[in-house]
Amino acid sequence: MMKKAFCTSYIRAFREIKLMQPSKRSFYTFTKSNSLGSGTESKSKQPDPFDYILPLTANKPIFYTNGNNIRVISTPSEFYETLKDNIRDAKRRIVLSTLYIGSTETELIETIESSLKQNPDLEVIFLFDSLRGTRKERSGNSTASLVYGLVEKFGCERVKAYLYHTPDLSGIKKKVYPARINETIGVQHIKAYVTDDKTIISGANLSRDYFTNRQDRYFMFSECSELSNYLEDLVVSISKFSYQLEKKTKFQKRKKDLEINYELVLKKECPNPHRSPLAFRKYSNGIMKKFLQDWKSIVDKEFSSQNLCNSSTKDTFIIPTIQMGPLGIYQDQEHTETLFEIMNNLASKYGQFYSDITSAYFNFADLHKNAILKSDALFNILIASPQANGFFGARGMSKYIPFAYTMFELDFLKQLVIRGREDKVQVYEYNKLGWTYHGKGIWCGFERCNPHLTVIGSSNLGERSLKRDLEAQFTIVTQNKTVQNELKSVSCIL
Repeated sequence: MMKKAFCTSYIRAFREIKLMQPSKRSFYTFTKSNSLGSGTESKSKQPDPFDYILPLTANKPIFYTNGNNIRVISTPSEFYETLKDNIRDAKRRIVLSTLYIGSTETELIETIESSLKQNPDLEVIFLFDSLRGTRKERSGNSTASLVYGLVEKFGCERVKAYLYHTPDLSGIKKKVYPARINETIGVQHIKAYVTDDKTIISGANLSRDYFTNRQDRYFMFSECSELSNYLEDLVVSISKFSYQLEKKTKFQKRKKDLEINYELVLKKECPNPHRSPLAFRKYSNGIMKKFLQDWKSIVDKEFSSQNLCNSSTKDTFIIPTIQMGPLGIYQDQEHTETLFEIMNNLASKYGQFYSDITSAYFNFADLHKNAILKSDALFNILIASPQANGFFGARGMSKYIPFAYTMFELDFLKQLVIRGREDKVQVYEYNKLGWTYHGKGIWCGFERCNPHLTVIGSSNLGERSLKRDLEAQFTIVTQNKTVQNELKSVSCIL
């Protein structure tokens, strides 16, 4: 029998705290008394979502699809089984971008190996973070050593593994920062899993807890080759300034290096990120600007609600955005600022507009925090409780991290009271026995039980996501009732 999930609801800031079952009050339930006052325009005058979202489409690719090709995955185990099924079905390409693969995930690696053996035309591309991907776990292995087995068996032509290294960890910091601590400086954080023309977008990494009891969000897109092509090109672009995992060719004198049978190699034209960080930033910035410009040109930019609604097959569109603060790329930040402006304008004009925001960590960037505090829109915020934080029960200083987030949360609740927003913003904590929470994203619409827009991706919506890490986000706007119902139901489960 499944254990019931509970949320901690902060009503009227931090004055009253009570545990609430989703069965009694769902994440998408809101009473009429929460409406933003009188003088609202009727629902019949509410704009078509494809019209008012138009400002978000400027200078970006847009991918059209039928909502029936979108599957909202609910649980970690379903995510894992779906990913393995997609890998088994792949005939041409597998592109996996993640922070890391758990060093004990031999079943996942064996599934990829089996698919490579059965399909001689299949090629695999991995993208990881260099710091996290080379850190040894308790098993004595790392992501790099695990994946290297595939590189060794099938060669660098069929299996390419790349590891991005932040230019922010350079000079003396590179020498003195220990493992784990050095990862706080910045990582490759994009999570996207492409198999032929299927794509899973998520915030989940590829390790045991993300396949069992670490709740995240997951969208699968089928028959959307443009999105798959975009993500493959994104990974290939990042690979141009990342290390490639190759067989060791040089004799190593140091004992610890003798234990490693691979080496990390940069392309000759790429500056070293920790020895020449300024040159590296300039080089990588040029590559990513070209990527953005190419996709702006490739995709047909003729967009209007008229031609989309006239289509009997395409009722959904996807807007991809990237954020790479260390490389001077701020596309998603600008996109999010525009989204919050739209939300506030709609709330002011029509009297009510609902938005729900979730993140595993309550350390929202000023961009998100100020938008919530200053907006006229109604917000629900879902975060991990201290017990559902991945650092809960950790050793050393890490064990204090969940309680630091609680302090940030209490400070935010005080600000709600000061601004008179405590009736229109409610904060919930995910607290399910034996589970941790890693979800992130945004839902919004004129009716809380009928969201037509969601944002999903790798960003935790904090300052780190804006300034330190490589992130990819996807804004999905739909009129497909099935997708809208799935958005609602997954939110209620959370």
